[in-house]
Amino acid sequence: MEYRGRHPFECINLTRHYSLKAQVLENESLYLPFDVILSTNRNTNRNGTKKLDWMIKPKDLEAILKVMYSKDIFIKEKNLIVVDQNPFVLECEDNSKIEIVKKPHHQVSVNLKLGKKQTI
Repeated sequence: MEYRGRHPFECINLTRHYSLKAQVLENESLYLPFDVILSTNRNTNRNGTKKLDWMIKPKDLEAILKVMYSKDIFIKEKNLIVVDQNPFVLECEDNSKIEIVKKPHHQVSVNLKLGKKQTI
């Protein structure tokens, strides 16, 4: 007997996990890998991905910062970073700060704000 309906396990994301690569606006050739836990609301997932929590590994962010600013920057947070505010600010080991701003269409702005007595 042939089944003619939808295949539920092929069309529903049961884990509610989504991986995306957000383009860095300051350098359009760079992309940051984020993981997103989707909402149970379909409209939020389709139109409001920016409103959801984005997660990133510190090593991935440090690698992008090294390419952007040509110097090693180490983040104080060693575990998974959850970007749950917009803008989101992270502290570095040298007292500088990283500001991450989620933008529409899977884009992100990443800015380094140096601590006292530092230059790029």
